[in-house]
Amino acid sequence: MHFTQVSAGGGHSLAIGDDGHAYSWGWGAWGQLGHSTGIDYRTPGRVDDPAGHPNTHWTTISAGFMHSLAIDSNGHAYGWGDNYYGEVGDGTTTNRPFNRSTPVQVIDPAGHPSTNWTAISAGNSHSLAINSNGQAYSWGDNSSGQLGNGNRDRSPHPTPARVLDPTGHPNTTWTTISAGVQHSLGLTPDGHAYSWGDNGSGQLGDNTTNSRNTPGPVNDPTGHPNTTWTTISAGVQHSLGLTPDGHAYSWGDNGNGQLGNGDNTNQSTPVQVRRGALPAGNHYTAISTNSHSLAIDNKGHAYSWGANDRGQLGDNTNINWNTPVQVTAPWCTITSVNVDGTTIGAGDRSVNPTTGAWDITLPSHAPGKVDVTVTYRYQVLDNNGNLISDSGLAGTVTLHYTYTITYTVHFSLGDATGHTTSPTPGDLHPLNGDTISFPYQVPTWGRHWFNGWSDSTGRLWDFNRPVIANMTLTAKWEPYLFTLTPTSGPVSGGNPVAITSPEPPQGIRYIQISAGSAHSLAIGSDGNTYAWGWNRYGQLGDGTTTGSNTPVRVRTPAGVHFTQVSAGELHSLAIGSDGHAYSWGGNGEGELGDNSTDQRLTPVRVNDPAAGTTWTAVSAGTYHSLGLTADGHAYSWGYNGYGQLGDNTNAATRLTPVRVNDPAAGTTWTAVSAGAYHSLGLTADGHAYSWGYNSNGELGDNTTNSRNTPGPVNDPAGHPNTTWTTISAGGQHSLGLTTDGHAYSWGTNSNGQLGDNTTNSRNTPGPVNDPAGHPNTTWTTISAGGQHSLGLTTDGHAYSWGTNSNGQLGDNTTNSRNTPGPVNDPAGHPNTTWTTISAGGQHSLGLTTDGHAYSWGTNSAGQLGDNTTTDQHMPVPVGQQRIQVTGATFDTSDAAPAPTWNPGNHTWDTNTPPHGPGTTTAHIHWTLGGQPQDDYDLAYTYTMILPKAGSIPMQRLTGVGLLALSLLASLILAGRRLSHARHTTGRHTTTSA
Repeated sequence: MHFTQVSAGGGHSLAIGDDGHAYSWGWGAWGQLGHSTGIDYRTPGRVDDPAGHPNTHWTTISAGFMHSLAIDSNGHAYGWGDNYYGEVGDGTTTNRPFNRSTPVQVIDPAGHPSTNWTAISAGNSHSLAINSNGQAYSWGDNSSGQLGNGNRDRSPHPTPARVLDPTGHPNTTWTTISAGVQHSLGLTPDGHAYSWGDNGSGQLGDNTTNSRNTPGPVNDPTGHPNTTWTTISAGVQHSLGLTPDGHAYSWGDNGNGQLGNGDNTNQSTPVQVRRGALPAGNHYTAISTNSHSLAIDNKGHAYSWGANDRGQLGDNTNINWNTPVQVTAPWCTITSVNVDGTTIGAGDRSVNPTTGAWDITLPSHAPGKVDVTVTYRYQVLDNNGNLISDSGLAGTVTLHYTYTITYTVHFSLGDATGHTTSPTPGDLHPLNGDTISFPYQVPTWGRHWFNGWSDSTGRLWDFNRPVIANMTLTAKWEPYLFTLTPTSGPVSGGNPVAITSPEPPQGIRYIQISAGSAHSLAIGSDGNTYAWGWNRYGQLGDGTTTGSNTPVRVRTPAGVHFTQVSAGELHSLAIGSDGHAYSWGGNGEGELGDNSTDQRLTPVRVNDPAAGTTWTAVSAGTYHSLGLTADGHAYSWGYNGYGQLGDNTNAATRLTPVRVNDPAAGTTWTAVSAGAYHSLGLTADGHAYSWGYNSNGELGDNTTNSRNTPGPVNDPAGHPNTTWTTISAGGQHSLGLTTDGHAYSWGTNSNGQLGDNTTNSRNTPGPVNDPAGHPNTTWTTISAGGQHSLGLTTDGHAYSWGTNSNGQLGDNTTNSRNTPGPVNDPAGHPNTTWTTISAGGQHSLGLTTDGHAYSWGTNSAGQLGDNTTTDQHMPVPVGQQRIQVTGATFDTSDAAPAPTWNPGNHTWDTNTPPHGPGTTTAHIHWTLGGQPQDDYDLAYTYTMILPKAGSIPMQRLTGVGLLALSLLASLILAGRRLSHARHTTGRHTTTSA
């Protein structure tokens, strides 16, 4: 077993195991171990379950001086141990030693039945906690005002009472609390720190030594105005805090150097902890205090400073230190390694001097997963590497290693080879089962559309597919042609011309789709992202607010291809090939996560929660958004009125991503889904969690209580320890798939969207009925829409259930149904096999095995993309991009008027501008899917028109003809001048005579 959380008390320790149970060891005389024996334990023993609650699973623990606190998976708080001041919080002051040392429930605050607790902290003789609304409560000893209730007295306070709001900050919500010996600390969502209680040594950090019984602000460190804090920790008589840049600050008692600032003088305002042994470039990520101080840096090294009379600094001395020293870590010696039966020789295992890790040279092996058995022994070395002691701790652990194969993916420009200056993408070398990224630069070839990269079968490659063999991906091209009729006209201009545009690209296929409230998104095989439908808030991302009933191109950032898209109510989200998250559309509640409430007509970067963040998934809800990062953390932003952000607050909005609370230490999230006002998540161990709005039971926790931190979705009846593979959050209902392919549903059911043959809502998962005639159906995909649901089975058939007022079930009716029924095949495509489905507000989308996209349901905003706004009751093809001729320039003069569409002739009509005689270039300006394209150039000849001699009919002369005419005219004119000269001379002669 592994521990996922630990807490150190006065003389005892607590831990939570990966089995969800709590364990304790150490001093137990006051019942603080939670064992019915009431004796000391030298090794961990399991904390007893509360009476009547067998097999309790714990999520949070905190060890005080002689009492203990914990929160279970249902949000209930429990206490045990010393209770002289009522610090256990059960409404009594009865100690619980010996056979009464089992956990008892902390009673609900007056007027707040069924309180859901999210955080606790056990101090010397008082306790602090935060509920799901972000309110702080306290109980126990209040002799120094440490309860923060406006009083100071020596009477026990055995029931939770509200910590008062700081002056001038009504309705304060808290994210973190920490109980010291006789003082308390708290953090608010905006990163401000507050303190209350004893202040004899300046531990409140307010530049006084005056105690106070209500929260007051901790001063900013000198020279650092508007400081925000990420972590605080209350010790015996001093305090520690961390800022977002990883700097540690301290204040209060410093008699033993526990402030770490290089002297032993008490400080009543925060001072920076010196670097001491902390290497340059490293920063602190965690802190803890008692009579000494501890910290962990970003490399996982531990540091300590302060009192060391009993070796508590762990540096192999008993010397107090007033700057950080590195804790001497146990040294693990590997004594043997066996790989699938083959023993690794001593020469093939060694310590890496840079990382300190053991490097093992593995033998060759066939591809596949193998067991690696490691035998080890712990020893303690000093800073010079000399053996201090042999701990005697030794053991064997079995690890797993997967031998894999590296493949080569080669790219070819295909028919464009030798005809384009586009560089050929370099080879990629993925591991077996890995995916590859879409090449950075999309190739171009004049007068050809690039439709994507195809494999040896001619199938366009989906870059979300795993690579399982060497392969060549070849560029797939489609020629296009514009024509101009006629191709010549008079120099005077005004000649009508008709521009015939090509059909839009026919070869593009879609690899991902997402249906929003009234718009749709898709990723194309050509590397572009497409959108159609309502666009009032810019959710199509094409730089306009004009809706479209055919696909338009999303204006992705230069050099970025989107690998995943998610359509919400009024906004859209995407993951970029660069690992960044992008957003566009409506932003009234901060759902774009860009630290503003400004709508965006083209994609913008979602703010990263930390430098270097890599995003792996996003999900767009009604007015909130969820995302996953590569390290397995979940984040949320946008509207939070119902706690759907899961950050332990109900703060109105978050304009940038905040961390979703982990249900247990070390949680790794693998999937998230944002519904209307609730959220779902999956963890690496297959557990499903939910948070947010719950009036209809959409959280699936057997209540209708909303909550602002993740809580477990109940197992379906009769299926303990359920493992989930897929979750989908809809309007007010939820869907889930288990590892055995069964589908479950919970939440509102007024339109049969749960698919259980009733219209009864339920607050725990229940099975979705099998389609008629298909017992033991195995599902592969589910999608929850506004009030309807979709599912795919292993044979590629699509099913639907729920409301059908607009045809969103795709069965060629508008009749709602409460059990799964088949989605009709598209007309002319019998036995259609589907690969993906997506349920929107009142419409549905689907992809078939050949990459064609289909849509059905309401279409008032063009969200079906079929070039109409007519509802469709069965699947119809999503239309092609629209080509629009926006102008024509003849040489340097624009045609007028701008080209207009002639539906009768299927041409774009305009008139030529005036121009000198001869052949020139007509530059055709056009857009594809709303985005400007390179001009298409065509030849056009201007002609001179002259009258025939002695008649009205005209003769057209161009080119050489015009030159000949010009020469002839010159000769005639010269002859006339010569004749005139001769006649004039003769007359003069005669006159002279």
